[in-house]
This record gives sequence, structure tokens and C-alpha cells, in this order.
Amino acid sequence: MSLNASDVALIGTACVSVCAVVARFWPRPADGSKWLPIYNLVNQIAQNGGHAANADDASKKDIGHV
Repeated sequence: MSLNASDVALIGTACVSVCAVVARFWPRPADGSKWLPIYNLVNQIAQNGGHAANADDASKKDIGHV
């Protein structure tokens, strides 16, 4: 069995998606924890580097009422 480009793209997309869901629900382990490197790897694969750094700005924004 050989992998073509679409297979690699599908596997890569699935990995990013699964890691994004895991990162969403996994709280950060304590500093020095043996899980911290795995947590960081999952967040890197999930492309979750900012950890929603702008979430506070968005929640403070007054969008007005319709």
C-alpha cells in the first residue's frame, strides 16, 4: 500500500483535528509534570499556540444589542 498526497493530507487533517479537540478540554498540567511535554506537543499539533490570547478582548468588546 502506498500513500498518495490526498492520503497524507487526510491523515494530517485528522491529526490536527483530534489534537484540537483534545487541547480544548485538557487543562494545562502543573509545571514539572511528566504530562507537560505531551500537552505542549498536542497544542503544537493543534496549532493552538496563542491559547485564545484574544479571548479577553473579545469578551470585553461591546457589540451592542439588536
